[in-house]
Amino acid sequence: MISDSENILYLILGLGLAAALSAIIMLVQKRKARESWQGVVVAIDSRWENDAEDMSIKCVTITVHRTDGRVESIRLQEMACQMWYSGLKVGDRLVKPAGETVARKA
Repeated sequence: MISDSENILYLILGLGLAAALSAIIMLVQKRKARESWQGVVVAIDSRWENDAEDMSIKCVTITVHRTDGRVESIRLQEMACQMWYSGLKVGDRLVKPAGETVARKA
């Protein structure tokens, strides 16, 4: 049987781990937001996936060949894709300005 002091210790450890993971995710997102790039859409793929509640959602992956030679994959739900990238097709140019989180059609 676990004592109350052990329960509190596990709770504190769990909260500490959650805080550390949140900080890491936040730093990665900030770094990605500071980055700027541009490139050409080389592929747009969609497929059905199951989310955490085992519901099917349609996801879209936009693959961009950046001018610096790297490949950028933008993955989002179909509804968000229609909102941000309506009418996007292979060959279109995308620009992701520094400080913004979403690339735009150029």
